Amino acid sequence: MRDLSLEFETEFGTAKVLDRVTFTIGEGEVFGLVGETGCGKTVTALTVLRLLPSNAKITTGNVKFLGEELLSKTDAEMERLRGTKISMVFQDPATSLNPVFSVGEQITRVVRTHEDVDKRAAETRAVELFKRVGLPDPETVLRSYPHELSGGMQQRVMISMALACRPKLLIADEPTTAVDVTIQAQILDLLMELQREFRLSVLLITHNLGIVAETCQRVGVMYAGALGEVAPTKDLFREPLHPYTQRLLKSLPRPDARGQPLASIPGSVPSLIDPPTGCRYHPRCEFAMKSCSTRRPALLEHSPGHRVACLLYEGVTE
Repeated sequence: MRDLSLEFETEFGTAKVLDRVTFTIGEGEVFGLVGETGCGKTVTALTVLRLLPSNAKITTGNVKFLGEELLSKTDAEMERLRGTKISMVFQDPATSLNPVFSVGEQITRVVRTHEDVDKRAAETRAVELFKRVGLPDPETVLRSYPHELSGGMQQRVMISMALACRPKLLIADEPTTAVDVTIQAQILDLLMELQREFRLSVLLITHNLGIVAETCQRVGVMYAGALGEVAPTKDLFREPLHPYTQRLLKSLPRPDARGQPLASIPGSVPSLIDPPTGCRYHPRCEFAMKSCSTRRPALLEHSPGHRVACLLYEGVTE
């Protein structure tokens, strides 16, 4: 994804949702995209799949997958691509699965849409996938409706559907949000095991920095629709460069700070209908300079693989 900007036309005005978002995901790599709720993470993923609402407008940039430009593809071409080359696990499986069809009907439809196989062969593959993701009694699950399954089982069904046609890229949009804490680790362990087995490239969207530390090779930090920092995960935690990333990490609970108040970021997230000029973070930044309100920082390389969008690293002093 390079210099991608996107707007939504709303009854309140034009919301500038994404601002020149740039990142890459390598083959077999797990790339984390983190940030507060509403910062544009899910919209970024939906742009890759071209599943944007009708009021969305891409104003700049491009999205390439295996060298092919996705934004110029027809709807029919994208339909063939979704599920076969790129798949997505959505936040809430209860709303992603169709309540009036059994999960078996839904996963076999995915397989038969993209491959020339009969219903029996598709069901056989579904049962194999259900076994692979640890679903008990997969034949019974195949005949079950979504409401008959627990949240963890529903999410495992969604993962099976996403992997049914062996995609190259898996987008996981906060895959543990809708399940309880005891199931979260199981789902993450399963995803990472499948990622290694199938050598998947994964775009993992989350607001949980602990998940990022455990699973991702690289991470991008997003604020108000713009990427502030992209770095190898170890480098980001060891030496965060962007003021927002620094404050974000300081706000994490620490075992050695028991009894002390949690650090917080002053101010509030800006409206995307009227975002700040220059750097979108400057109204809340403790290091803000006069130039920060007028100059938009570029995402520049500070050290090998570690890029940051901040005027402090461009030699600006006022």
